[in-house]
Amino acid sequence: FQYMDLRFRSPGLHIFAVLISHLLIFTRIGVCVYATAIALKFVTPFGYETCILITGIVCTLYTAMGGLRAVVWTDAFQFVTMMTGLFIYIIAGVIQSGGLESVLSVAEKGQRLEFFK
Repeated sequence: FQYMDLRFRSPGLHIFAVLISHLLIFTRIGVCVYATAIALKFVTPFGYETCILITGIVCTLYTAMGGLRAVVWTDAFQFVTMMTGLFIYIIAGVIQSGGLESVLSVAEKGQRLEFFK
């Protein structure tokens, strides 16, 4: 927000930017908590409201007790998990389609290897 203050020098614009930013943040948090509650509902006998409450309490306690360090470690673990899955899918796709030569020949036939034309 500092850039906008220096660029436009408008208190009204600053307030508008803060409100929009908060709206986006709270919407994103709501969607994330609701998505987690949907997944929990399928594996537990609880309703959506209870799953939302459980998710909120667990996340708040985890962050409050573990601090930023716990959050960073969780993010690092999630990154490693996602990258491992990505590489497994890429390797499985290459093997299933007949090998790297087959993938490259299909890509070349479709002109997908010409990046700067």
